[in-house]
Amino acid sequence: MKDAGSYLKDKKCVNMHPFPLPFAIYAGMLEDVYCIANSVAFTSVCSPGMYGVMRHFIAGLPGTNKLVLDDLLGLCIPVEGSVPAPTYSTWTRQYITLLTSYGRLPWLVPGEEMTTSAAEDAYGDDDKWDVVANVTPLHYLHTMRLGLMGADKINANRHTCYIIPAGTADKVPLSSAYAKMYIKRRSLVMRIPSAIVDDHWIVVPPVGRRDFPVYPGAHLSELDSSLPVVQADKLDRQHEENFFSALYG
Repeated sequence: MKDAGSYLKDKKCVNMHPFPLPFAIYAGMLEDVYCIANSVAFTSVCSPGMYGVMRHFIAGLPGTNKLVLDDLLGLCIPVEGSVPAPTYSTWTRQYITLLTSYGRLPWLVPGEEMTTSAAEDAYGDDDKWDVVANVTPLHYLHTMRLGLMGADKINANRHTCYIIPAGTADKVPLSSAYAKMYIKRRSLVMRIPSAIVDDHWIVVPPVGRRDFPVYPGAHLSELDSSLPVVQADKLDRQHEENFFSALYG
């Protein structure tokens, strides 16, 4: 949050919308910035943006059965020519509808709006997916998907690659500690450097996978080891929700 104000000084707020979370569009000379819940969250227009990198990274991961969750602004569209295209689901399409009405999304956004419980029922089969990616960088929203991609689900689905939000650079030690304590296989930190606040993710590859697609802008590294951790046998759901809420705060 401390970086958001300075980054917005040269931009003009051209839209504000209160629901379902505070949302604003800031126009700049070179790029526009979309903000959700008063956090600089997405880049677009003249910048290739975080989502251009993210969607190519996902497209390059092995497998044919991929699930993309919570692309709230409809920016993580399938890479052209990718067959089959990933399955998409989001807990709200209000932002997508808003941006489409402004002519900011000239493409047809795939996917459907589903409640958390409906998504868990539809997509929660063990080891059904090759990739499950929560692409919204607002990691506190991840609490809505713990039944699909919380620590227990990740540990149960050993053959699925998971991508979960990890917050800002200063929260990477805490995110890494979470992965070390509760995820029972190798995990990595991915950063997509861009003019946003939350630009880090935890990537959990399937058991035995060592190689990843190489795409400019997606930087993978080992977990931060600056915080000591104690191995835990189980993570209570409420504690996990509190963890991601704390990351956002």
